Amino acid sequence: MLHDPFIEKTFNSLPVQVAVFDAAGCLLKVNRLWEATALFTNEFTPFKVGTSCLEHFRLKALEGNEYAARAYGGLSDLFAGRTEQFCLEYCVGDGSVTAWFLMEAAKLHEQGGGAVVTCTNISSQKRYELQVERAKQEALAARDELNEANIQTGIAIEIANELNATLHLENRNKNLILSTLPSVLIIVDHNLVVTEWTGGSEQVFGVPAAEAVGRKLTDVAITVSWAELANAVTRCIANAQTVRLDDCRFRRVNGTDGILGITCAPMPLASSDDVGALLVGADITQRRALEGQLAHSQKLEGIGQLAAGIAHEINTPSQYIGDNVRFVQQGLKSICDVISVIREFTDNHNSQQAQELLKERLYEAMRTADIDFLMEELPLAIDQTLDGIAHVNRIVRAMKDFSHPGSDHKVCSDLNRLLDSTITVTRNEWKYVADIETFFDPNLPDVPCFPGDMNQVFLNVIVNAAHAIADANKSRSREKGKITISTKQTDVSVLVTIQDTGTGIPPNARAHVFDPFFTTKEVGRGTGQGLSISHNIIKVRHGGKIWFETECGVGTTFIIELPLGDGHSEERK
Repeated sequence: MLHDPFIEKTFNSLPVQVAVFDAAGCLLKVNRLWEATALFTNEFTPFKVGTSCLEHFRLKALEGNEYAARAYGGLSDLFAGRTEQFCLEYCVGDGSVTAWFLMEAAKLHEQGGGAVVTCTNISSQKRYELQVERAKQEALAARDELNEANIQTGIAIEIANELNATLHLENRNKNLILSTLPSVLIIVDHNLVVTEWTGGSEQVFGVPAAEAVGRKLTDVAITVSWAELANAVTRCIANAQTVRLDDCRFRRVNGTDGILGITCAPMPLASSDDVGALLVGADITQRRALEGQLAHSQKLEGIGQLAAGIAHEINTPSQYIGDNVRFVQQGLKSICDVISVIREFTDNHNSQQAQELLKERLYEAMRTADIDFLMEELPLAIDQTLDGIAHVNRIVRAMKDFSHPGSDHKVCSDLNRLLDSTITVTRNEWKYVADIETFFDPNLPDVPCFPGDMNQVFLNVIVNAAHAIADANKSRSREKGKITISTKQTDVSVLVTIQDTGTGIPPNARAHVFDPFFTTKEVGRGTGQGLSISHNIIKVRHGGKIWFETECGVGTTFIIELPLGDGHSEERK
């Protein structure tokens, strides 16, 4: 078994622990990673050839090892034919060093039966789960801080309106109250001339009130996204409606960059019948950083959950690559035997009698080698091997694209390629429950976006679709559902549609789909972060839209719309 050097090297190079057992449960072969890790785990898993895994786990169970007892029961059912697969998470270590592993076993139906068992180190995934939980608590704390900031903003607006309406208040008292507000508070008239500049504004921008009041807002010496801010103030005054800017970038006094959340509210001016604007803002840089950490933790969690499936996807083509290479090796040996006889036959020094004998040997060698069969099958084996290598390369390339750390600015990206990479990476999540059908617009233009963030959005929606179809398959007793993914261009945007034939979203959950930590899945299957993070990525980071159409018992369609910018001004991916 696995005597071919190429297959032996491939077997020992696999990134997961692999062991092969015969039909009686005796260990036939392990790869190098299995043996090395088994030594660390105090021989929780057997690694000596000939060892009975059932007897091994039975003895460990008698010593009080709970995981060994569960492994013994699950593998006993597997070797007895009562089940086809078995899965177990277990923890090993001596207290100072602890590691978590995922054991997966599958029954073999060829070569006398038996089973293949893989063990994957999921310690990083467990750590990421702890990080996600901590990030969740930090996000909740950040939300409380935001609520407190909103309360302060409301108070500030009420104070400003009260100050503006009650003209009999003394200017000294008004200035004293405004100077104590911790938030940015600026009042401008209909010409965008600053009439009020509070102490909070001085602290954030480093510009004294004396240098700001009486000057046009765009002429005040502060580093901020003026075009965006001026447009928001103009719309606020013209439409007499509140306008909010969630991510207005500015430069602090100490030279560092920050992000402001600014609310522009229309405000009647005491000196005339005109309407000005009240700008109330808060530094939300830390909150945005926490949201980014939470999104990154969720992405790492997704990669950890997909790791075992990706290893399985690579293992399948590796098996038939090995079979074909072994066949080619045997065929080449037979061809070499024939060539050896041909060389003797073409030697001019042979007598006529020797030539006749060599001719008979040549015919016999060709018959033994079955030259016609080899000429027909060897090219097919090479083609299949190349296809397998291409499949492995496609998986590796997709994983590389998906795990790209991204950049702090948008790049023009091919959404069709991003979707194709995500489909490949998530294959093990959907292939058992659904078929994926794609309708990609071949003329789709590159879209300015954050590629890593968009991969995360596509992963969240596709995995949710697979889970919904799996639930529907149970209730409808059907084999597979369908996920349909399409892209198309409109005049000013690109639309990505992901449709599933799952259970649909219950009416009482539809209003909360994009809420943080809201989930309809059972405990341990969903954290409620995916769609909330996706909504933030599409709406806030990209200025796009994401919505859904759903019908219970029929399925759900998520539509993502991304605006098309000036692609020539963006870096091209």
